[in-house]
Amino acid sequence: MTTVADLLPQREAWERLARSAVEPNPFFEPDALSAAARFIEKGTIWVVAVWREQGGPRELAGLFPLQFGDLRHGLLWPLPSLYVSRMFSSTSAPLICASDPEGVWEAFLRDLGRLCRGGAVLKCPRMPRGRGASIALENVMARQGIRHTWLGGYARPAVESDLSYDAYVARYSSKRRRNLRRAEQLLATHGDVTYHTVEGPGPEAARAYADFLAIEAAGWKGAAGTALAKSETTRNFGGHLFGPQRVADGVTFDILAVSGRAVAVNVNLVRDGVVFAAKSAYDEHFSQASPGTLLDLYLLRRTLDGKVYKRLDSCAQPNHPLAAYWLEEQEVGALFLATTASTPRWYFEAMLLTIRQTRRLREQAKELIARLR
Repeated sequence: MTTVADLLPQREAWERLARSAVEPNPFFEPDALSAAARFIEKGTIWVVAVWREQGGPRELAGLFPLQFGDLRHGLLWPLPSLYVSRMFSSTSAPLICASDPEGVWEAFLRDLGRLCRGGAVLKCPRMPRGRGASIALENVMARQGIRHTWLGGYARPAVESDLSYDAYVARYSSKRRRNLRRAEQLLATHGDVTYHTVEGPGPEAARAYADFLAIEAAGWKGAAGTALAKSETTRNFGGHLFGPQRVADGVTFDILAVSGRAVAVNVNLVRDGVVFAAKSAYDEHFSQASPGTLLDLYLLRRTLDGKVYKRLDSCAQPNHPLAAYWLEEQEVGALFLATTASTPRWYFEAMLLTIRQTRRLREQAKELIARLR
């Protein structure tokens, strides 16, 4: 086990793994994890790196960032978990080479109990189901008879379709299509409407990111104190993940402009043809014209007609309005598993019981607070 900082000298091998992983996860690439370690986690994120040697140069075959939860799960001992940022992260799928994903999972699980105190049970939060990493893990668990369970699942909007844009939009209700046409017409009354995409990093991407920060800070997120520009810490985090301090490719900005001025900006992380819709903001002075929705449909058109991307993941929370326009779903859940088939059944079930009870108490507390407000 090592840290993100200690692994950064192997950035080239890390980036090769990210580009060839069985399932992309831009939140586990060097720019993202190093930004999270520096500005969110007080300098340290632990990672398990699985290396492969087959008669040639040593290659990075798997990357498993870890965090350790205890009292918030109702536990008095550490529970190892694949890492998700408390600020922003939509998936904990580890980076695993596509040539032998099951072998990499087996190597990681075999060593976890030795590396981590309390490593007999692992949590995989926000794990996308039916994708490369989870499919490989399901196969390993079935073959080895490893106890496991999924908790707290939900579905978020996604796009994965062979339809043309027009055929896809034809699935909307006639009222929704009519409202979209009206929104386009209303926006056009304010000036010349243009859409374009900027790939980062670079000077043009830096300007697009600055526009995004300004629009977000001027809107409801700024008022609520959740905009990226709210503090030096969040500004630094965003600048390294999306902005001028980013080193690698993989970030794009979709921009809707009126008379040359940006009124909506979407920030996307892209890897292997998959778009992770990371951040979005629109000028609320134009809210009646739905510029955010129109920009989401611009990305949809580029995906379906332009074949620029093969899949869109909204990274959204449950019941997001985008579900009305991106009609497929990505199922996500928290997977708890014993790291070996020899983990005692009583131990695994006791851990799950404690976690379930803690979740229930937390939900009851939230409901009580909501009623008292």
